[in-house]
Amino acid sequence: MKRSLGWAAVLLLVSLGLVGCLNVKTPDLYVSGTVVDKDTGLGVGGVQIDVNPGGTTVTSADGGWSLLRAKKGSKVTASKDGWIIQPESQNVKGEGDVLTFVAERVPFSVSGRVANDRGFGLADVLVIFANTGGEVVGTVRTQVDGSFSKSGFKGTYIVTAFKEGWLFTPTEYVVSGEGQEIFFYGSPVPEPGE
Repeated sequence: MKRSLGWAAVLLLVSLGLVGCLNVKTPDLYVSGTVVDKDTGLGVGGVQIDVNPGGTTVTSADGGWSLLRAKKGSKVTASKDGWIIQPESQNVKGEGDVLTFVAERVPFSVSGRVANDRGFGLADVLVIFANTGGEVVGTVRTQVDGSFSKSGFKGTYIVTAFKEGWLFTPTEYVVSGEGQEIFFYGSPVPEPGE
């Protein structure tokens, strides 16, 4: 009887030990990183970083991020609308990992129309695209119906319209992504004395 109680006690202790082993928590790891713009080399702010398991954070304006709750083997992904980010994912290998993602803006097109104050399209209006530093990066002329389109943009641009003898409203548009229609309305410059 004593012998079977002894074995029962040993079996109970081993069982409790195994249950405890199965419930062992892995330690939280500190991981950090950067998301950089492929074209400029600058950090990209506002990128969502998902660490699974671990949590979610967002990059600061300089592209940096950090998280304390990652686990060894956690899958890290980065995403932001209008951007392609590589690699698609990375795994946490250990404490203090620094993970870098490279982001590239998805190219977009800008289209629109230039019309007179009666709604008729104006042909041969020069539509000018400048970067935020004021440097002209592209131009296009309107078609007979006043329409225009230009593609291949990445970033933020200021769009203006020009034709000798005409004033346009609004004076400019700021565009930074797909889906923005631009409409300029032109009127002849008044003659002196009018």
